[in-house]
Amino acid sequence: MIQQNILRLASEQAGISSDKLTLALEPEAASLYCRHLPAQREGESSLSTLRVGKKYIGEPLI
Repeated sequence: MIQQNILRLASEQAGISSDKLTLALEPEAASLYCRHLPAQREGESSLSTLRVGKKYIGEPLI
């Protein structure tokens, strides 16, 4: 993808080596973010990740 190549070039020019750079597509990044949102249960709030086997759906809102 052209955008990824531009980001890679810009990161190299900024001094970020390619072995330290990971580019994620927007849906992948949104999924990772949502997996680490605070969980609420019956008035309690805690920072936790989803347990193995839990499922969720990510849907773009346009």
